[in-house]
Amino acid sequence: MKNESSHDTDREEIMESTIGHDHVSLKPDTRARLIRSMRELRSEIMQLDRIDSTDMKRQRDEAFDAYDMDKFLRWEKALNDYCFRLRLAVDSITLAEALPVPAAERRWKGPGWLKVIRSRRLGERKCCEEILGGISGERVVWDLTKIIDYDPNMAFAYDARGISYAEQDRFDLALADFTQAITLNPKQSGIYVNRGIAYSKSGNDELAMQDFNTAIALDPFLAEGYSARGLACLFRGELKDALSDFGRAITIDPVESRFYTNRGNVYDELGEKDLAIVDYTTAIFMNRKDACAYANRGFVLYEKGQFRRAVRDLSKAINLGVSGENIYLKRAAAYRAIGKYKESDQDTLWALELQGKGYKG
Repeated sequence: MKNESSHDTDREEIMESTIGHDHVSLKPDTRARLIRSMRELRSEIMQLDRIDSTDMKRQRDEAFDAYDMDKFLRWEKALNDYCFRLRLAVDSITLAEALPVPAAERRWKGPGWLKVIRSRRLGERKCCEEILGGISGERVVWDLTKIIDYDPNMAFAYDARGISYAEQDRFDLALADFTQAITLNPKQSGIYVNRGIAYSKSGNDELAMQDFNTAIALDPFLAEGYSARGLACLFRGELKDALSDFGRAITIDPVESRFYTNRGNVYDELGEKDLAIVDYTTAIFMNRKDACAYANRGFVLYEKGQFRRAVRDLSKAINLGVSGENIYLKRAAAYRAIGKYKESDQDTLWALELQGKGYKG
């Protein structure tokens, strides 16, 4: 068993020999040390997970026992975020071990941070995340293609590449990759969700619904499956079914803000404005950066005649990145309703400029 200083020396040698070089050929014993370092690091991360997540669960459970729901929800969200980050780190190391030489070597940048991508379930606006940023969609596709060339039976790589294609609106290629991933791993419910969303975005609602139903049949506790099907129902005008699906998603995962925002949209369509506001407010409580929740609550508050509150929410949404003609026109109307004509005129000008650029919002 190596001592700690020897272990660190190995890592430094590997890092120095790989950083900044696209084509490196390491000796077999050096590569073996690289893989061994990865495995030891993965073991360290998993041990850290057991220690820290246990403490976080204890804090969460104590808050629940004390009927402190505010504290309970904060700890629940913190625990989910923490566990997700650790899973990314462990999965990235596992994937790096499967990469051919010198791909794995090029990506070794130090403990726990490997420049490899990890897919997330395809959401309405979130398609693919990377452990380290700054890699373009084309580079993601290139890397995943190399992985597939090395091991054509890696379902994860097809799924991840399909997500990247979908992010670029290349739905034919995305659907082909999702279908291949399903062929290789037909029991993975998340891939059906990804393909269903790609079908929905490419205009094939029937096939999308079939995939969502299959995903839910495979995993009745897949919150993302109910959420995706709920969105499809919302777009088809099947509001009661959408309401049921979003409710189920919230029951399974009560700390995901998107589910409340989407259910709020259904309530808004049904004319239940007060219930919509409750859901938008809950979404904002869960995620202070949920721009859609602020924007949608602002629209509903305007309809209810609460113009000052509408201005606050619409302004917050704009500051968080929501743009387009509609939100500026609505804030302009709210400003005018409270007598702020200068601000109203400015927003109207912004809306006209965005209208000329084709941004509806």
